[in-house]
Amino acid sequence: MGYAGGRKPEPTYRSMGDHTETTQVDFNPALISYREILRHVWASHDPRRNHYSRQYQNAIFYSGEAQKAAALETMAGEQARLGREVKTVVAPLDRFWAAEHYHQKYYLRGHQPLLGEFSRLGYDDARFRESRVAARLNGLVSGFGTKAQLERELPEYGLSDPGVMYLRNVIAEGSGATCG
Repeated sequence: MGYAGGRKPEPTYRSMGDHTETTQVDFNPALISYREILRHVWASHDPRRNHYSRQYQNAIFYSGEAQKAAALETMAGEQARLGREVKTVVAPLDRFWAAEHYHQKYYLRGHQPLLGEFSRLGYDDARFRESRVAARLNGLVSGFGTKAQLERELPEYGLSDPGVMYLRNVIAEGSGATCG
């Protein structure tokens, strides 16, 4: 979670200036293409509408000419599919500013026993923000993923036995990952 697209240096949630709240996606192109990520982005929102506030606008920020071309091409495809103008903004990423630590992994923060796991492992705010495990757990506790994915990935998480039991209970109660 962070801010991009504006000119204000060092934006914060309380002093964002002309930035947009956004998520930075770091990816390995050998595993997933930028176009595949764009496919998910277009499917995740209604591109026919945009928020009145720049803070919450629908936006795709690109890095480099290849990403720009892919974003504009997929935007044209969305316009053709919808038969009307797409209002999602496509703009260059000049800089991504990470949001304050308390804005990171929002859903995971509601599960103190899991947060304690990161403290136990010695994570500071920066390491927690960049952690793949924290991102996966945030997704799981917010309802994205399956029980099968959880069980397949669980050994990679480094959780204690009580942490594993807590996570499995969250998922089993339906306040986390979907069944599948």
